[in-house]
Amino acid sequence: MTTELTSRSSAERVRSSLTLRRKLRFAALALVASSQIGAFAGPAPAAKFDEKLQAPAAPSNAQLPVVIRDYFATYARVNAESAAGIARDKAAYQQYFETKWRLQRAIDTRQPLPGLNEFGLTPNNDGSYSVDPAQYPQWNPLPEQLGQLREPQVLELHVDALEARGFREEDVGALRAYIARTPARAQASVQELNLADGFSAKVKALTAVRQKAGVSLLLAYVYQAGRIHSEQDRRWAAGLLDALDPQRQRILESYFREQSGQVTITPDDIEGELKFAIDNIASGEFDRNSREQRKEAWQ
Repeated sequence: MTTELTSRSSAERVRSSLTLRRKLRFAALALVASSQIGAFAGPAPAAKFDEKLQAPAAPSNAQLPVVIRDYFATYARVNAESAAGIARDKAAYQQYFETKWRLQRAIDTRQPLPGLNEFGLTPNNDGSYSVDPAQYPQWNPLPEQLGQLREPQVLELHVDALEARGFREEDVGALRAYIARTPARAQASVQELNLADGFSAKVKALTAVRQKAGVSLLLAYVYQAGRIHSEQDRRWAAGLLDALDPQRQRILESYFREQSGQVTITPDDIEGELKFAIDNIASGEFDRNSREQRKEAWQ
């Protein structure tokens, strides 16, 4: 999924593009960061690439509003008392991922998508859609907002503002300690590497019999990797909140509500990303980087 977030934060202006290519690089090309310990890195079930688990296709124009409306209802229910509700509800956050996936596939068709203004989504001339998460926070829930703090240098940009709102020195210290002992954003997990290796093996097997890996295979891989990564993001955010007392949790929630910018979802170049993946697997770069990352991968 290609999502661009432009932040209005007075401490920073962040633009992050989460493209299919970045997901592929994350699985096989990302640099390994610092090691981790603690509650976040608990045991995780093994993950293997399952070519039979196909990614959901683009919904019809009639189906898409139903899917989004159902997610919006879930968001309202789990966040009735706090914006952190969705960080603590695995099923709800999974529904966010599934809804976002289907919206992206619909946008990829580059066909008119009527009725999305109900959900704050405004079409742009380039085929993308934009939304203001201050008005529609469903498109930028708290785990995604907190995810930027996984980089220690980004946390430091927010420290003064958090202290002005009531964070104490020990609260900032708790955030720093949690971030230091948990996986960096670029650090792969064993689950993700197992999935990447399975995908690579399938592509090589097809190549050996002179068959071409198709778009459906790539999307199956990205979908399965995305589900894993989404749950890891939720768990990380919940752990960060749990490192603070209830008052500081509320401050963090309200502070990030004020940082809303604009989210823009652009069409993915699926064919281009497929070629990118196949070329990297054929060159051996995909597998070489996977082996390197296994040296410090987390469970």
